[in-house]
This record gives sequence, structure tokens and C-alpha cells, in this order.
Amino acid sequence: MSYQAYNVARLHARDFVFRLKSAQRQLVSGGKRRKPLIICNSYPKSGTHLLYQILYSLPETKKWNDIVSVQALCGIMNTASHIRWKIGSAPDGAIVRSHLMHTEEIRSIFADEYCKPLFIYRDLRDVAVSHARWVLKEPQIFLHDIYTQLPSFDDQLMSTIKGPPLAHPSAQTCHSPISAKIFPVGLDGLKIPIH
Repeated sequence: MSYQAYNVARLHARDFVFRLKSAQRQLVSGGKRRKPLIICNSYPKSGTHLLYQILYSLPETKKWNDIVSVQALCGIMNTASHIRWKIGSAPDGAIVRSHLMHTEEIRSIFADEYCKPLFIYRDLRDVAVSHARWVLKEPQIFLHDIYTQLPSFDDQLMSTIKGPPLAHPSAQTCHSPISAKIFPVGLDGLKIPIH
């Protein structure tokens, strides 16, 4: 079985599981959430995990050890249905890490699932360096093989900045402005003592 066919089959099976979990949660709760989901949204390598750890220290929040993204590690773009089912499978009051673009469809999912979105951002130069290093360390990512074939870290970094040498679907996506209902958090402005 080819790499692509294998990943498509795996992603369909994953969607089936999330759809079942989402339906089960709705049956148990009567369709409505009792507590909102807190969405920690960012571009990958912008501090999502840090914001997740800070928010998890709040009382009555639940840890949900998964991430919702527009793209699977294998490079296949996730559907809006997948994103809806995955967010829908999170328990009430959970903190959900995500890498989602702002679209009307995503805004609708957040409204339907009673979500309180936070968007964390970081200096894009730091994000680019972190992203390039992360791709090199993660063999599951579809870009890993492309990056490891490049002659230097400077070339790998430029691939993160300009885009890798392949047609990438997200490169054609137009980004809308951040909604007034989303609270932005700047990573560079956080003052966290290091012990």
C-alpha cells in the first residue's frame, strides 16, 4: 500500500472514531455543553503548549491530550467535518490545543461547541527557527524527508519561511482578520519567572 493511500485510510478511520466520541458526548450531555471548551489556538511552534500549561493550572479545567489542526502530520488537509468531530469529542471544560485558520466555518464550529478561543502569537522569526528545528526532529512529519535532504540549516529555515519546494495547499489559503471574540495573547509579552 502506498504512503498516501495508507494515510488516507488511517485518517478516515480516525474520523470515524472522533465522530463516535462526539456523538457519545452529545448523547450523554443532551447535546449542550455545561462548561465551555477553552481553545488555545496558534500557528505551530508559537507557544500553544505553554499557554495550555498555564491554563491547565486554572481550577475546574480538564486536560485533553490531543491537538486539532488544519493539517495532519502526513500532509493531508483535515476537513471541516473532522475538525467539528474532533472538537466535539473533547469533554466539557477541556483545554483544547489547536492550529486552525480563522474562517467562517471554524467560527461556526466554535460557536456550536461553546468554545472560548484564545490565540497565542510569537515573533515570526522565532516561530520560523522553532518550526525548522521541529521538522528536523519529527520523522512523522511529511516535510521531514524534504528538510533532511537540504544542504544546510539556512536552507531548511528558508523552506519554512518561503515554503518547501512543493505545491502546498495551505499556501493558497487567504487568512481573515482575527475576530473580536478571540482573545489574543502575545508570547513575547508574557513574563514568566524561570526557576
